[in-house]
Amino acid sequence: QRSRAYLETLLDCPVNGFSYPNGSADAATIAHTRAAGFAYACASHTDVAWRGSNRFCLPRLWAPDRPGAAFAAWLNRWL
Repeated sequence: QRSRAYLETLLDCPVNGFSYPNGSADAATIAHTRAAGFAYACASHTDVAWRGSNRFCLPRLWAPDRPGAAFAAWLNRWL
């Protein structure tokens, strides 16, 4: 909560999201994040967020460093 307050002062805007350290979160961690007033949080499992996804355990889509056509092909498999 102190880090959040510091960032809000530094950025002069609200900080609504949280990223779990090392990307892992259990039920207790999610409960603490929710109680701290965050609107959402990101974990580190690779997937796409869909309507109905748990907003306190959102996946991340790790984008590889690939040139144009290869990146487009990789991205299309998620769409």
